[in-house]
Amino acid sequence: MYNIPTGPSYSTPNSYGKRYRDDEDDSYDGSGRSGYRRRRDDYENSPSGYRGGRAGRRGGRGGFHRDRQSQNAAPVQTSLDRFKEAFFAWAADIPHEEDTNTIYRVDLAGLKAMRSFIEREWTPSRPDILLAFRHAITEQPHKAPHFAALLAMLTIDPLLDIKPLVSVSAGDTVQILNATQKDLLEPARVMVGLTIVEDLGKFLQDSIDALDFRSARLVIQFLAILSKLPRPLVTADSFLSTLNSLAAIVSTPGLGIRQGDQCVRLLVAGLIHSEGGASNEAKRSEIVATLRHYVSKRKVDRTLLSASPGATQQLRDPIVDAVEALQDKTPITCLAESSVLSSMEAGQPFKPIELQAVTLPSGPHDFGFVAFQHTLFDDESVPSRTSKAGFILRNLVSDLIAIFDPNRKIGARTLLDLRQWLPDGVFKPASGPSDTDSVLSLENLIVESVLAQLFALPAPEHTETYFGSLLVEMCILAPALVAPPIGKCVRKLFNSLGAQDASSALSLDAEGVRRFALWFSQHVSNFNFQWKWADWQNDLLLPDSHPKRVLIDQLISLEVRLSYFDRIKLSLPEAYHAVGVMAEGAPGSNFEYEQPDHPNHVFADIVVGDMRNRAPPHEILEKLSRLQEVLIAEQGQEELEAELRKCDLAVECLLEIGSRSFSHTLNIVERYLELLRQLSHSPQTRMAMLRTIAKFWRRHPHYIFIVMDKFLQYRIVTPADIVAWVFERDGAPDPTWHHIVVWDILRATIEKVRARVIAAEKRVKELKSISNSMEVDGPHAAVEELQQAEKNLKLFEENEAQVMRDCATRFAKATDNVTLDEWQSWWLDGWYRQFARQFSKEITHAVDSTDKYIVAAKQWAHMSA
Repeated sequence: MYNIPTGPSYSTPNSYGKRYRDDEDDSYDGSGRSGYRRRRDDYENSPSGYRGGRAGRRGGRGGFHRDRQSQNAAPVQTSLDRFKEAFFAWAADIPHEEDTNTIYRVDLAGLKAMRSFIEREWTPSRPDILLAFRHAITEQPHKAPHFAALLAMLTIDPLLDIKPLVSVSAGDTVQILNATQKDLLEPARVMVGLTIVEDLGKFLQDSIDALDFRSARLVIQFLAILSKLPRPLVTADSFLSTLNSLAAIVSTPGLGIRQGDQCVRLLVAGLIHSEGGASNEAKRSEIVATLRHYVSKRKVDRTLLSASPGATQQLRDPIVDAVEALQDKTPITCLAESSVLSSMEAGQPFKPIELQAVTLPSGPHDFGFVAFQHTLFDDESVPSRTSKAGFILRNLVSDLIAIFDPNRKIGARTLLDLRQWLPDGVFKPASGPSDTDSVLSLENLIVESVLAQLFALPAPEHTETYFGSLLVEMCILAPALVAPPIGKCVRKLFNSLGAQDASSALSLDAEGVRRFALWFSQHVSNFNFQWKWADWQNDLLLPDSHPKRVLIDQLISLEVRLSYFDRIKLSLPEAYHAVGVMAEGAPGSNFEYEQPDHPNHVFADIVVGDMRNRAPPHEILEKLSRLQEVLIAEQGQEELEAELRKCDLAVECLLEIGSRSFSHTLNIVERYLELLRQLSHSPQTRMAMLRTIAKFWRRHPHYIFIVMDKFLQYRIVTPADIVAWVFERDGAPDPTWHHIVVWDILRATIEKVRARVIAAEKRVKELKSISNSMEVDGPHAAVEELQQAEKNLKLFEENEAQVMRDCATRFAKATDNVTLDEWQSWWLDGWYRQFARQFSKEITHAVDSTDKYIVAAKQWAHMSA
């Protein structure tokens, strides 16, 4: 019943993230294709195992079967893999006691089995066991009581640490002597559990040095548990001294907010999880006073959070909530404890581990930013953020969400099974009659935690699609439990859109609408696009730029991309067709020169034909020049006007040929790259190209993003051209701002500029390392290459600074425009705030402005100073 796993498993979040396809039918080959097993058998029957016949004759020597066998060979399992696998699988199926329906308690037989396994492998595999415990503590926080009981079991009796002795003879020949022989020295005795705890104490400092504050917090929480055991493995005084060292850092004058915030989270976790132990209450009170003083002096500019004053104040600050939780006097009942500890043998006496003080790494580092979060459930179905239970449970759920980023399937299952790892009565049961007074809903807490992280400001910790994928997996596993809270959150988020009431507790800004549309379109696409669309019919009559209407439009646009037009059209009520939210035809191109009555139809038809026949670029350029002459001589156009028309016709013809698919577009752009670069010789012609792209793909906005990104990548247009187009679209003095794709284009452009700087910095660093390792006098190829790389870096940095200044100046000027209507101003203001939030560090180095958003961005960037 307590077998230690020896084979691979897919239950671990990081090392075993890939799910083995042993639950599929035999025809599955692991690549998404079926029928492999049948074909494989045919190849096996071929003599010599080759595809083309006997020994490769009549068809060639394919080697398919042998190559396939080598590819599918089981990976070699290391010693570390074995121990990690054992820890991750352990306690998952331990039988529960007859009088309870939970399995968080570790029974004595299971503990002894695991102890025997570790002690048997201790001598040859000590480093791997220590490393496996580090992984277990930081990747399975819900099993902390199990690991604490296991370490207590490993300190009952010392273990003979048998090590081979090495001696060197006169001839310098190394001889290995068996240490078990009686004539050798007496082997040392070691408490395995204490050795592991001592290593975890070192791991705490290692995690802080690596800026891995989540791991550091999980280690502190685990050490707090060890300090409260009946036979403590960590002295309570040394644990409190460790917390005091962090409190001293918090009290340091001039400490950056980001460093201070990370220390505060560690301190609060240590204080709450060690509550009830034999610690000095006076010293604990001093630490609490230090934290309260820190929060009272801590100032965070909330200007960038929301346009709504009420929503700005309602966004939860995790640091303030954590310190307020320390004032909660309610007894903690949500921490699981092992019932086996009281029945363990007394064992031999030992001296608990004395923990050491910890320090923060010196020098400039990115300590991360504690994100602000929305509250989606105002009732008692979720624990209060300012209670100790809320701090413990919310951190546990958030930690599991983060840990299982590499494996959303196991993450979803672990989150939904969380009741099994907590004491009875923490959450109301998933189904059936409740024998507890608790009104807390595990599913509500999970859904709120996932969505709060998705909509966190300034940015979510993980990729946006991960949160949606996690919710989809949970809906698949438990639709009756997870779907209702998701529906409640969707309705609350939707109803809050555009709220101008100062007392509004929730209001998403422009970036929030973008994330909402991206997540929800992904979600409904996994469930046959089913949603109560009729509930939103009344909002279809709102102005096109109202956030609710924009969300609906964006949702439908994304759904069409995730499926196909006719299917989405049939899934929507008739009201969506009547008001024009659902277009009459599928998204597509708009070729202006297609109509025979267009004055330049003949020229366009010739150019399209030449491009289809892959005519050389210079021939097409000659015909375009002839068109320009005709426009001037026969149609009376000015030279610049004719040149812009020539660019427009050339780009439209090119896009028309590539309109069948993205790959067609990419191929035609690459084929006529020389032609495009010759046409884009001035800012006016480059602007004309961008306007042509937007005009051609106006019925398919995503393609505007794709084509402009490719034009930027191939240096046909510059980042400055993209910025100018964003603020001067179609030459209109008041361009519209409610089209989300416009911000996507601007954001992607800035990110691409930033990526070039980062790549150049990395290249300079590599070349400097190479140059320093060479002992060569005078000029050298590596030195010249380094000088050129430094010049490139300087050029990229100047380009980045110019783009940031240009964006900041144009945003500030646009927001001063009093002619914009209410909702256009709302969108413009939202994109300006997101620009300042997302690129605060770059703004600090490049922009000199007194605008409120720029000042706030600089304050955010300097919080780590």
